[in-house]
Amino acid sequence: MRYAPGVTNVNFYDRNLVQHLADEHHPNHHNVRSFIEALGLCHTIITDTKVTKDTKKEYVVYNASSPDELALVNGARHLGFAFEKRDDEGNMVCQAWNTERKY
Repeated sequence: MRYAPGVTNVNFYDRNLVQHLADEHHPNHHNVRSFIEALGLCHTIITDTKVTKDTKKEYVVYNASSPDELALVNGARHLGFAFEKRDDEGNMVCQAWNTERKY
């Protein structure tokens, strides 16, 4: 797996977990995705947008009151569930496995 710009505090790879996430027919697929989704939603993270120096692309950086909270939300991001921002209505906007979702 490749880290997204801004992902910190994550050094994790498990072949079985990656297989369960990739295979929609695996009996554990839904449970793993639900767990990662919970990690990506249950927090008090504030986002900031930065720009890479080389490609000039924007990316989101997380600011947290706790390093543990930051690590868990970055872990969810590393596994495909990225919290992007809160919109004007207070919804959490996320990229969930390449699909934008609002919660």
